[in-house]
Amino acid sequence: MTVSECDPAPKSLADLNAFEHYLLQCISIIYEPVSVTFLTKCVALDGRFQPARDEIKNVVAGLRNAGFLNRQNQCVPELVEQLLRQSIQEGWFAAFVELVEKEAPVSYMYGKWTTRCWRALRQFRIGVYSGDFDKIDESEQFLAEHCGGRLELEPPAVLVVARPFDSEWFGRLPGSMQFSSLIRFFAMP
Repeated sequence: MTVSECDPAPKSLADLNAFEHYLLQCISIIYEPVSVTFLTKCVALDGRFQPARDEIKNVVAGLRNAGFLNRQNQCVPELVEQLLRQSIQEGWFAAFVELVEKEAPVSYMYGKWTTRCWRALRQFRIGVYSGDFDKIDESEQFLAEHCGGRLELEPPAVLVVARPFDSEWFGRLPGSMQFSSLIRFFAMP
């Protein structure tokens, strides 16, 4: 099966081919609204697949039509954390994070506010999944000070830990991360 051969309307993650599933995982890590051009660049740099831009465009359109992505090419909330956790289990999360942080670095000082806020949220998530408390603290402070009315989302700890809650995943986190996540979760206004 080639990259461009995708089901017209997959109904569940189990119906996706390997490339469609991989692309959703990439989008779950990027987290912010993503263009096909940027996604194509990241996929090419990662090297697992080498599709043309038009192939990615068609697959993204199919995933959007099937309800896996919103209009801004973001994973639907009920799948985003599950997909990211799968990339960790498959062993390629850290390398792809490094690539994304290089190609779309977070800047708390420059750029459009919404972009800065989405990237801060991305960094919070990466911090939780990589155990980087400095990244969590820095992004959480920026989100609290500057992004409250810009993204209209639940607090980051709620999004990562509880949407949906996965007791097995949470139970595998180091105790310090469990404690930190719960403190953030219960300290919400």
